[in-house]
Amino acid sequence: PIITDIFPRTSSAGDTITISGMGFSPITSTISVNAGRSSCNPIFSNETSVICSFGPEATSGSFQLEVYQNREGKALYASTAPKYIDLELRITSVFPNKVSLHGGATVTITGSGFSSFGLQNRVTLTNSELNTNITCMPIVLKNYECQLTKNDPGLECGPELGFPWVTHYDHDVKIRGYSNWFDFSNATVIECELDLNKFNSTFEDSLPQSSEPSAFISAFDMTNWTVKVDVVPDFQMDPIAMGE
Repeated sequence: PIITDIFPRTSSAGDTITISGMGFSPITSTISVNAGRSSCNPIFSNETSVICSFGPEATSGSFQLEVYQNREGKALYASTAPKYIDLELRITSVFPNKVSLHGGATVTITGSGFSSFGLQNRVTLTNSELNTNITCMPIVLKNYECQLTKNDPGLECGPELGFPWVTHYDHDVKIRGYSNWFDFSNATVIECELDLNKFNSTFEDSLPQSSEPSAFISAFDMTNWTVKVDVVPDFQMDPIAMGE
């Protein structure tokens, strides 16, 4: 097969794209499409086009789109064809909108395009008025916290629950043990803990003298704060650990 165009060239988790070209199979089940580690599920194909949809676990970044077809193998690109697609990250909600100055501060960020490998997600809160950036460290999941058997009291964390690379009870014990080194997270939800040392020092001087220790700060009022998530692929996952 030959690829001549990709439309649109900017997409996100849940979006549909069209790949134009020639030599594609009309039997959609014989085609697979990938952008990095993210799959784009083919939903239609004929000889000149393939339409596929990214799942909710698709990770943001710029990736070369790869199309494989049974028997024929990997599709080639025409000389003038675009090879890369940009998958954008989306944040749909941040909770809570207020956190206690003197208590634990866990923030839940919902959206799409997050990395399934927790520490690749870099979460920063920025307040331009205070000229301050605060780090929010993602809470990660170790593979050994998942269920060892279907009825095990461990956490449910299979691919259907947003953890596509976690090896859980239906994998070989050796593979499970090897993957215990990695830090996993949900591809659509990030739970993170604020850097309370910097958080406290930023606000203590700005509070009125009469403030009680339980005072609440509107730290996540979007008029004052910007929540940003960057996916930083600073290490490569060993395919053995992923059960490939």
